[in-house]
Amino acid sequence: MHQSYAFFDFDETVFRYKSMFAFAQYYLESIDELYGAERFGQLMDQIEDMSSGGADRSEINRFYYSQYAGHKEQVVQNLSYEWYESLCASGDSFLIDSVVAHAQELKNDGTTLALVSGAFAPILRPFAEKFGFSELICSTPEVVDGIYTGKLIGRAVIGDEKGHRVTKMLQSRSVPAEICFAFGDHRSDLAMLEAVGNATVVNPDPSLEQIAIERGWAIIQG
Repeated sequence: MHQSYAFFDFDETVFRYKSMFAFAQYYLESIDELYGAERFGQLMDQIEDMSSGGADRSEINRFYYSQYAGHKEQVVQNLSYEWYESLCASGDSFLIDSVVAHAQELKNDGTTLALVSGAFAPILRPFAEKFGFSELICSTPEVVDGIYTGKLIGRAVIGDEKGHRVTKMLQSRSVPAEICFAFGDHRSDLAMLEAVGNATVVNPDPSLEQIAIERGWAIIQG
């Protein structure tokens, strides 16, 4: 009997917000109490300008990680756990509870859980450890001597790359795709959703919702 896997997009599928930006705000304000908020505002203005100018998600993802050049990996990781604890203490409903419940049901049935995201591991680890996601498929910034270089190793895990990484993992482990699951919210998750036998869309954008209806995929709203 084969081990089944369930692949979850993170932002707006498990986590209600854009995690990379939410973490960046916390991180910058933590390391620079005087100017961190201003630096975050400048970062978001630059990303907005890139988006308005036609930059795709992969290009924006690479730009985001370039901002960590010269920063210590361990500091980033430590502050990611503090960020997670601050979210828990805030009382904010930052998780999509119905999706987390589905994840826990699958885990209890013996399914291996994976997060698939353009975010990097420091952001994902606190959530993965808390909720039992044992696999991370994510963008990987380069680190040399404990310091981020500002470059990515390989491609950003966005769009078609999500489907490619999922398929590659399943093939390398001889796992039939038809027994596996995927959850996503955006058309950019389509390749990942198509890579498995059981797809579910979560609060989907209109184009993904239409695809889900046509293909008979499960839809979670809420």
